[in-house]
Amino acid sequence: MPVEFLSDDQVAAYERFVGDLTRSELEGFFLLDSTALDLVADKRGPHNRLGAGLQVGTVRFLGHFLTEDPL
Repeated sequence: MPVEFLSDDQVAAYERFVGDLTRSELEGFFLLDSTALDLVADKRGPHNRLGAGLQVGTVRFLGHFLTEDPL
């Protein structure tokens, strides 16, 4: 994605978690609703539900997965 129009600080922060998240950000993006919980429960086993839930929160917060292929 072109980022030439962004400042150097914006480029450094692009697609990354920068700084500490506030409590309201954590609750807003990482508190899973019943739909997300059902998705995680149906797609993942007990041993990796935390990771799947974290990926859901990351997509909500950053707008994409941290890796090209999250599987």
